[in-house]
Amino acid sequence: MSIRVKVLGSGASMGVPILGCNCQVCHSKDPRDKRLRSSLLISSGSTRLLVDCGPDFRAQFFRFNLHPIDAVLITHGHSDHFLGLEDLRGYIYSQKKAIPVLAHDTTIFEISSTFHFKISNFETSNRPLWDTLDLKSFEFFEDITVGNITLTPIPLVHGKMIVTGFKVGNFCYCCDANALPEETKNVVRGCEVLVLGVLSKEVWLNVFEKKHFFLEQAIEEASALNVKKLYLSHLGHDISYSIKARLPSWVDLFYDGLELVIA
Repeated sequence: MSIRVKVLGSGASMGVPILGCNCQVCHSKDPRDKRLRSSLLISSGSTRLLVDCGPDFRAQFFRFNLHPIDAVLITHGHSDHFLGLEDLRGYIYSQKKAIPVLAHDTTIFEISSTFHFKISNFETSNRPLWDTLDLKSFEFFEDITVGNITLTPIPLVHGKMIVTGFKVGNFCYCCDANALPEETKNVVRGCEVLVLGVLSKEVWLNVFEKKHFFLEQAIEEASALNVKKLYLSHLGHDISYSIKARLPSWVDLFYDGLELVIA
């Protein structure tokens, strides 16, 4: 069975270009510097899973022809990772069937607080499931199987939050993190492909709360974990795709539309 990962968005919380910005990356002619908010499609021949559903979901849906979607997994409760659930609800309504939205309990709380009147669990009326969001929780390190794809949710440190990464076969997606707990390192160690979100060190030094790895730190972490290939994602306008020429040969950058075969 072949499992593919398509990058629907590789950008940080504001995307790239940032509205009104005149910097070099925001005006880059390289299409790989045009970044929607971070999201993935993980697919097999019969199953299609969306990882994160941010404000660019509508644009990603049409650009990458995302129909059908069998389930949605949300990594954490920051707006750039789940505010597209309003548009997803429209898709669910048009399909007249429930699509499970899976997240850790802490993230479900954030989603429920934002979309409290659209959550099936909280409904007391006779509205059908396809008119609401069908939230389902998971536990870290307990496998999730949807169709013929199995994922393992793993905890990540993201500032003061514990958020979710996912391992599928030898592919580990750890988009928003500034540290990996020891038990997560044990899962990630030796994997074929690791994805880490990064800032440039210059920006990292000037942010108040350290919620992401900086670029050199991510490379050091991946090297210590004996990872075969590192992809950098959740990229802002402080990092141009052109830096690839200065990176080690086993390090690359995500860009919107990139597709990987992971199994």
